[in-house]
Amino acid sequence: MLHRRPVIFTTIGEKCGLPLEHYKHIDVIVAETSFDYDHLRQYGFDDNKLRLIRPGVDSKKFFYKNAPISGKFRILFASTPPEPKDIEVKGIKVLLTLAKSMPSVEIVIAVRPWASAPFIKKMVQASGLSNVLLQTNIQDMNELYGSIHATIAPFLMSTKSAPLSILESLMAGKPVILSNHIEVMNELSSEHCAVVFDPLAEGSVLRAVKELIDNYVYFQQRSRPCADKYYSLDRFFKQYEDLYDEVLQGNRG
Repeated sequence: MLHRRPVIFTTIGEKCGLPLEHYKHIDVIVAETSFDYDHLRQYGFDDNKLRLIRPGVDSKKFFYKNAPISGKFRILFASTPPEPKDIEVKGIKVLLTLAKSMPSVEIVIAVRPWASAPFIKKMVQASGLSNVLLQTNIQDMNELYGSIHATIAPFLMSTKSAPLSILESLMAGKPVILSNHIEVMNELSSEHCAVVFDPLAEGSVLRAVKELIDNYVYFQQRSRPCADKYYSLDRFFKQYEDLYDEVLQGNRG
């Protein structure tokens, strides 16, 4: 059936994993970041088969609320690993190291009721750190973003090009701290709403957090404009609508 109907394939990471021959019946491959787009070109895909359509975030659901003006600098981690085996890759230990090294920072870990949740709770309890908080009753993500200063994604390897919590945080007007294993890092750092670090390099995350704190207003003021520019839900739908029209018209021809 693949050769009889148009097929659009959307990637969420930069690894193809299969030979080019496998994709020959796919009409268009959509990348979520410019990094992924460039990688697919280098892999051997023709430009006429590639499109760049960034994810969309609802600007009515996510909007700016003032961060706390007193107390600790609050950093949110909202990328719950689905399984216990994913905990290390997601960088939970990096968060605990950060909290231990910077008592003036408070780490908020949003935990979804998934298989990894009990293990994360045990890790936090075993650490004995009072500046690491577990948020388990999540009713409204925008309220949660409103209660923090920044969102972090300390992944040790690529798992998704553009983590949703990062994009939502920007739409809510909060800057982000990104591992250099996240493909969207170049786009966001060039818009000056993100600080990038190497989670495997000693002291790198501490320097990144310090840079953000020292220049917080600068990064914060550029967060929502970046989200509006690249991650508008209307823009996302319009680009896919145009792509569907293009592919269908080409198929009819």
